[in-house]
Amino acid sequence: MSILFWLLDALTDHIDSGLYRESVTLVVGTLKLQYTLHKGLLCFYSDFFRAALNGSFKEAKDRRIEFPEVDIAFQVWLYTQNLPKNEVVSTKFYPEWPLLIKLWIFGDGHQIPLLQNSVMDAIIDKVEKDNHIPIKELNLAYSDTLPGSPLHKAFTDIMVYRSMMPGDKNCGNVESSCLAWSDDWPKQACLDVMAEMSRGWINKASRPSMPMREKGYYHVHLKGEHC
Repeated sequence: MSILFWLLDALTDHIDSGLYRESVTLVVGTLKLQYTLHKGLLCFYSDFFRAALNGSFKEAKDRRIEFPEVDIAFQVWLYTQNLPKNEVVSTKFYPEWPLLIKLWIFGDGHQIPLLQNSVMDAIIDKVEKDNHIPIKELNLAYSDTLPGSPLHKAFTDIMVYRSMMPGDKNCGNVESSCLAWSDDWPKQACLDVMAEMSRGWINKASRPSMPMREKGYYHVHLKGEHC
């Protein structure tokens, strides 16, 4: 399904709302692409936008905010709270890892926990359906994120429990599912993976399945909230 048809389909049931009164302009990237979004929705879901658009900042006066990068998937999610479904298109399994990671990091940087949790649910669903371990995306997942973040926890578990280890039967024949150590790995990722491997070995955890975690283990929660 193309992004345009997905967008039109997703917006069908979300036309009528009191949050659609004032608009703001998002200016994206070096090309300065401009997107008009509704201020009420941005402020409803994001503390960042609430502060930027309701305070004394220049952005609030001009109703205009510039970003280096914002994927159209964020705009669709903003209006529908939906992300692209995990599905095979041609020979690829969409949505791809870089999109999900960047969306989670965008939500983290702009204080949109509901977006982060929606993305995390898609990540866990994807790893259960897609026989590809996102080893090459590890650096991206650890960029601009704090140690111990839910994204780090999820990727650590994916690396440890869903991948095959060098020496495992068939590991050499399924490169995308094998855990291959690399000098390019972030130091924190190495520490996280080794620590979880040790815990898994002590607890005799089974592989290649994700460990049993409490509901919302990988979610972002505000103080006093839980799933």
